Amino acid sequence: MGALLAVGVVPALKRRVAAELLATAGLLLILVPVFTYTPETRFPGWAALPPTLGAALLIYAAPQAAAIGGMLRLRPLVFIGLLSYSLYLWHWPLIVFTRYRMPADLDFATSCALVSASVVAAYASWRWIEQPFRRARTPGHRRAVFTAGGCAVAATVAFAAVGSLTAGLPQRLSPEAQRYAAMLDKHKYFGIYDRGTCFLDYDQSAEDYDPATCLAADRPGGILIYGDSFAAHLFPGLRALDPADAVRQYTATSCRPIRTANERCNAFYERFLTDILPRAQASTIVLSAFWAPYFNRLGPAEFRARVSATVAAIQATGKRVLLFGQTPTYPRPVPYTLALAGSAMNRLPARDARLTNTLLREIADELGATFLDPYQVACDEFSCIAAEGGAPFHWDTGHFTLEGSKFYARQIVQSLAAIGATARPRTPLP
Repeated sequence: MGALLAVGVVPALKRRVAAELLATAGLLLILVPVFTYTPETRFPGWAALPPTLGAALLIYAAPQAAAIGGMLRLRPLVFIGLLSYSLYLWHWPLIVFTRYRMPADLDFATSCALVSASVVAAYASWRWIEQPFRRARTPGHRRAVFTAGGCAVAATVAFAAVGSLTAGLPQRLSPEAQRYAAMLDKHKYFGIYDRGTCFLDYDQSAEDYDPATCLAADRPGGILIYGDSFAAHLFPGLRALDPADAVRQYTATSCRPIRTANERCNAFYERFLTDILPRAQASTIVLSAFWAPYFNRLGPAEFRARVSATVAAIQATGKRVLLFGQTPTYPRPVPYTLALAGSAMNRLPARDARLTNTLLREIADELGATFLDPYQVACDEFSCIAAEGGAPFHWDTGHFTLEGSKFYARQIVQSLAAIGATARPRTPLP
């Protein structure tokens, strides 16, 4: 868009009224996303179009718009405009390297400090690098520029090649950090989740679930786990604690156990109601999911209605429901954070899921289901147990390792044992 405006493809506006309207629209297209986009907003993507189009409209119309154009000509805004390119170059490295060293999300004070540091660095580079460079007219100046640029590109390529050929120079890390880094390989955990068989992958549909395999030897008194990957990650722990091999799962990537607009997940939900639920012999259905994004997306009323519909449908068959709440999630992959902080740290600041879990508890209480809040099990406020003895409970920002799955599975088995829904756990695992 900017290139089209720069080369004059778009004809100039002839009416001031049109300029005012377009400039105002452009400003709104920038400001509305600032206040409405959330961490769940997919960006970049279609969400990038409004602010991009807004910027183009401002560039196009603001020079002829008295109100918006006058505002943009204020000295503080002109100053920011002069620094904009340097600010663009500086702000991201400062943010990235600060986040690299922090286990939690950036708080308000840190964010303000980073913005201030970015402005100072941008001014310095604009004043003493950008301006002298643009004004320079010495003989051989252009040749020197291209020579320096070529050398910089060559050095960058060489550095990247060394990093690629050595798998990122792992020798720069301590043995403990290398151990944690190896835990970040998600493929190591697909096997214990039974991914691709009873935990359906992204390229699999509801028809790929085979009850003859996944519900084989299913029996009354057993457990059937239903939900997305945040349900599947309970499977290895519950399986390890189950003395009678009576734990089964009906899970699929990104498919919460509620009705959705996603065609694949909706078919998965419909098959649960019409085929899997009537067929299953399990006495208890454990509903678990990455609930928080859907709570934020749907809003409390619609979220309540959809979860309640699933719980009620299960209860209508005479089965017991254990509603497992939102588990702790973290700003950074847990092994990564432990590699920075050391194995002595076993508690990390988790994201706030109080609103989601409070509503899930209300749903369970209203319908007579059992609710288990993982934050009450593992957390003190928002500081949650994320590892024990140097073994992380999560291999990314939320999914369980085998150790994490066992930890939370114990709480499920104990909750069900307390209400007589299943056998008590066998000898505690080490």
